Amino acid sequence: MKSLFSSLKQKLSRSRSHRVVWFVSLILVGALIVGQLRSCLPMARTLHLGVFSTSNWDVPDSSTYEVVDQVIARFERLHPGLSVSYTSGIIKDDYSSWLSDQIVQGRLPDVFMVLDEDFNMLASLGALRNLDSYIRSDHAFDQEAYYKSALQAGQFDGAQYALPYQCNLRLMFVNTTLLDQEKISLPDWNWTIDDFAALCQQVTKDTDQDGVVDQCGFVNYTWKDVLAAFGVPIFTEDGLSVQLNNDRVRRALRYMQQIKDYDQAYYPFTSADGFDSGQVAFAPMSYAEYKTYSPYPWKVRRYSSFEWSVLPMPAGMEGESNINLDSLMMGISSQSSHPQEAWELLKLFVQDEQTQQLIASNTGGLSSLRRLSGSFAQFEEEDAQKANTEGLLDYALENSTCKVRFKKYEDAMNLLDTGMNEIVSGKGDIGLQLLTLERRINDYLRS
Repeated sequence: MKSLFSSLKQKLSRSRSHRVVWFVSLILVGALIVGQLRSCLPMARTLHLGVFSTSNWDVPDSSTYEVVDQVIARFERLHPGLSVSYTSGIIKDDYSSWLSDQIVQGRLPDVFMVLDEDFNMLASLGALRNLDSYIRSDHAFDQEAYYKSALQAGQFDGAQYALPYQCNLRLMFVNTTLLDQEKISLPDWNWTIDDFAALCQQVTKDTDQDGVVDQCGFVNYTWKDVLAAFGVPIFTEDGLSVQLNNDRVRRALRYMQQIKDYDQAYYPFTSADGFDSGQVAFAPMSYAEYKTYSPYPWKVRRYSSFEWSVLPMPAGMEGESNINLDSLMMGISSQSSHPQEAWELLKLFVQDEQTQQLIASNTGGLSSLRRLSGSFAQFEEEDAQKANTEGLLDYALENSTCKVRFKKYEDAMNLLDTGMNEIVSGKGDIGLQLLTLERRINDYLRS
């Protein structure tokens, strides 16, 4: 009886062991099957995007996320298994600091916006991926589609590290009613700063003979505009020094001294309305300002008693235009785990016609693509006005140059602006003052 019990116990034990083995085997086989099925399905991957919510041109703009969200939705439809995420609520003023934190934490987004002033630093630190190999191997990508200066803004040490997302430039607005009253024809697009000075002299006068000048040539035309016309590269490309004490800068400042009597700000009648006062012939304005602010030019068109038109900024005395182009670029992280997918996302932002049209329509910026900026249709002017401006944006962008930007650019420009204005308004030796200002700014840049 005892042996029978032992035998039964052993059989039951073996039976339980077999059930356990069978159960464990079933689990392992199931896991293997699930693993095989998963390996046959596309794995969900996420690309991280770095963007800021406010305008790059310091004008009100609430359309950034609208554009970004539409691009993301299209990208995810075209690439099943890929998703795109971004951190919202970052404004432009905080973006550089946020990006620096991401670099330190090893979390730089796969694709991200690149400010002009950050580009050189990011490229030199190796944070941006060299795009040359992608551009060469991707037959769908067309470098010739861009304006030359817009593409150059993303080049460092002879290589392409970022591509233009949108751009902005400065234009000259003209009170054509005032010119007509003075029997002056609207200048051609290739007008020079000599033409500008002559016209300003002609319109600046005391119209009511009360002993006070009440009509002026210009407002807000600065030494920066003159140096741009002369094609003077103020800063070296590395941002470590400024070059002021040379003949072209001296000529530019002497020119500013010669035309200061035509500046509305020089006279006591100066109105806060500026160009809107109707008493000024010329006023430079950025394209983003034009699109955004109601006083320019819609208030002029709707509520004032004068007509206006637009010209490129006047060129240097030699007739070569050098309009400064501002650019907002986008690039790919050098540490991205999905560089090819990041390249496809980047292209959808910077060269897709639908995206770029959305940017041109909904933001303050211009598209850098030739085929979208070749006409002045975005200004939505009357037919009579269009006759004077058709093709002007294309002309201005073709004759633009990219800026040299670097980390200390804004502070250096503030120092430079103060110093240059003091020289223009003074009567001292220009060469000596420029030498002193050059040393002061170079000390700051190298500190």
